Amino acid sequence: MKTAVLMATYNGEKFIEKQLDSIRDQVLAPDYVIIRDDGSTDGTVQFVKDYITANNLVGWKIIKNQKNLGWRLNFRQLLIDSQNTDADVIFLSDQDDVWNLEKIKKQVEVLSSHSGIEVLSSDIEFNVSTDQAAIPKSYVFADNYKELSKFPINRFYNVGFRQGMSIAMKKEFIDRFIKYWKEDYDLLPHDSLIQALAGLLEVGYNLNETLAIHNRHAMNASGRHDVTLKSPKKFHIQELYAKHQGYYEIAYKVLQDNNSSLAQLEKKYYEFTKRRVANAKSGNLWKVIVQQVKDWKKYEHRSSQIRDILFVLKRERNQMKDNKKINFILPANYNHAIGGFKIVYQYANWLVEQGFDVSMCYCYAPNEPKAYATFKRVVDTKILKFSNRKTEVTWFPLNNAIKSFYNCIFPSDIPDADIIFATGAKTAPFVSSLSKEKGEKFYFIQNYEAEGFRNKKGFAEKTYNMGMTNIVISNELRAKVLESGAGEPKYLPNFYNHNEFYLENSVEDRKNIICLLNHAQETKRTKFGLEILREVKKVIPDLEVQLFGAYDPLEELENWIHFTKNANTEQLRNKIYGVSKIYLLPSVLEGWVLTGMEAMASGALVVASRIGGIVDYANDANSILVEPDNKKEFVDNIIEILQNDGKRIAVAHKGNEDVKQYVIDKSGERLIKIINGEI
Repeated sequence: MKTAVLMATYNGEKFIEKQLDSIRDQVLAPDYVIIRDDGSTDGTVQFVKDYITANNLVGWKIIKNQKNLGWRLNFRQLLIDSQNTDADVIFLSDQDDVWNLEKIKKQVEVLSSHSGIEVLSSDIEFNVSTDQAAIPKSYVFADNYKELSKFPINRFYNVGFRQGMSIAMKKEFIDRFIKYWKEDYDLLPHDSLIQALAGLLEVGYNLNETLAIHNRHAMNASGRHDVTLKSPKKFHIQELYAKHQGYYEIAYKVLQDNNSSLAQLEKKYYEFTKRRVANAKSGNLWKVIVQQVKDWKKYEHRSSQIRDILFVLKRERNQMKDNKKINFILPANYNHAIGGFKIVYQYANWLVEQGFDVSMCYCYAPNEPKAYATFKRVVDTKILKFSNRKTEVTWFPLNNAIKSFYNCIFPSDIPDADIIFATGAKTAPFVSSLSKEKGEKFYFIQNYEAEGFRNKKGFAEKTYNMGMTNIVISNELRAKVLESGAGEPKYLPNFYNHNEFYLENSVEDRKNIICLLNHAQETKRTKFGLEILREVKKVIPDLEVQLFGAYDPLEELENWIHFTKNANTEQLRNKIYGVSKIYLLPSVLEGWVLTGMEAMASGALVVASRIGGIVDYANDANSILVEPDNKKEFVDNIIEILQNDGKRIAVAHKGNEDVKQYVIDKSGERLIKIINGEI
């Protein structure tokens, strides 16, 4: 494949040499380098000409614009220039970055071996100059959990996923891109639009490997404001809405060209946004914007406030679809990490991002008579002024748009909604008794809550037959629902957060460390797990154990067993899963073991009971599965794995790869289809 590099320059004489060197010295040298200067007033043009001559660079040239186009349209013109070459792959370049010397080679290898990929970005490292201290943290990407990750369609309307200097494109994509990008889109960033269009067409991917250093400093062309503008604030409002207008218009055209049934819906978005653009230009929307952005000074310096505005715009857009109000009904809140709560919270955040109005309602004592619950609530909150039931959630970052209602007892404590979810057996009777004004009733079944959950025999089965739409997260739970006599439930597999759990530490270079969850619930069998590990210690003397959980250990621990209470995500990924050779899961009852997926994603091999809730994602190829009550089989398998590093590494890598399919976007979209009656 022939390659071309497109570089836009403007007053870059001080910065450009290192970037030119890194392009010249590529392992796979580019066939063409086209540099278009946008009216520099320093010596940039002459410096580049001298550089090309001194290095005898064939296929390199610099063109100076007759008038200043601005960096957006300058890149557009460069893309048009590339159509006059026979290059198969086009790379975008800024004037002040430094490329990994294998950047072109590695991206070409991916593009040439994947016919379905037309746009490929890469991870980048940021180097921020001291003359521009405020760079948003969101510009630092940390999702290196697999080699390639696809641009998600549902983020089409957001800003760019990677900087333009990370992008390589096939020529056929550029032909389509030029078709859709009109010259009057002078406020649309080329890199954002390229990735947005690639996401919509499902041809865009990111190579999760750092292939360039992106330098940020006060002279970056894309980071400067137009000093000729009398009102930078007004410019930013117009710029923001112009971006959205352009995105909607292009989405409409693309979907129309592809005979998509969504085209008419996109046309509505486009017309809707057009009106917003008109309002922004006339200043009528300023009050709304000011309410959302209280600190304009920070915003003018590329602050994260832009995300707040985008969030508001996205909610306004989604309101056109008449998105629903959703209530999640949970048991009492004790403000400590619980797997089932975490899944609900992640769905809630995701649904808010799609424009839904979400509320969390925590029941004070859902299984107690209302009179008793009321009395107890008064005693706890009014008289004793102390309660284990908390009125805040600090262990998980809930979106600020989510409304929370604590210590609910009566139907009047629950807001009216379109959809309401019972999230466990204890909340199911309460939800089933509510009036239709509280919403269409769904029952999110995350575990078989039988006697092990201190419920009466048959209570769980009774909740499955309360007339709600049952949703199960595993095939074993589906079987339990059917055995109870209820109808076919909806299947909704779980997921894990790929931005929190990924392979950060090498699978190969690990000590003999095993991690184990400490839990008060008997079905988790922490005591049984410790018995297994003490037997393993007799054969593997350097064994260490990382015990973790929200509950204090129920027994005194030896000095080779280390306990971490309420471990945060970084501790789990880096200090627990991420250093362990094995994650031991001796449970006898699970709905879906979220910690197992997190451990796999972090590189630990899972040794688990062969039970439902695990076997939905774990199998004999990517894990070690053992009959639940066979202690000797657990011990023997763990010893074998610790003594056979080759087998451990192979199985751990297989598990790490297999769990990558479980993403919230896929589960969230399925949940919406369930809500809408499409499944």
